[in-house]
Amino acid sequence: MERPFGGRRTLVDTSAYARIAAVPQIRQTWERGVAEGLVYLATPTYVEILDSARNGDTYTAMAEELDALPAAPVDEQIFELAVAAHARLASVSPSFHRNFSMPDLLVAAAAHRYEIGVWHYDRDFDHIREHTALEYDSIWAAPPGSIGAPTRRTPQRAARSSLSRAVAALPPGEVVPTVDELLEIVERRLRDHGVEPPGRVPSEPIA
Repeated sequence: MERPFGGRRTLVDTSAYARIAAVPQIRQTWERGVAEGLVYLATPTYVEILDSARNGDTYTAMAEELDALPAAPVDEQIFELAVAAHARLASVSPSFHRNFSMPDLLVAAAAHRYEIGVWHYDRDFDHIREHTALEYDSIWAAPPGSIGAPTRRTPQRAARSSLSRAVAALPPGEVVPTVDELLEIVERRLRDHGVEPPGRVPSEPIA
């Protein structure tokens, strides 16, 4: 039997994770990939997935599952790569860069930095790879267009991203914050809604 992701280490994107429960093919790939230690998690995806939690108990259960995955920490270099990619997308055509969320750019940058793939169901990762200097394996969870939009509330439908909202809320002209500062904004907002965020994904680099 062929190994999941061709045996390559891979970052899971929210677009794939959101379809695990509903699509047997994706669930099987997920389970086998996790069992083989091939599935990694970047900090933006961690926050994005937890954004879909309906209450504190669900949040804690989801966090425990995600904390078991190997981490792909987002550092300043990755943040700078994502910003550079965003600038490159802006030069493709007017407003083109507005089609891409900050979490997707950070995940793509992390995949480039750690030389691993991205497992997703989102054409944006193909476009990012095509129009920027970021290089990574774009691994579709299922053939493009073969799966309809999720029928339940998912992280992507509930919010494009907590991080994107945090950046969008900055006053005009304010300096873009660091990744840690962005996470602090997200954590404050979670606490404002009565949800205590768990400890962040450990920041040890990928071996």
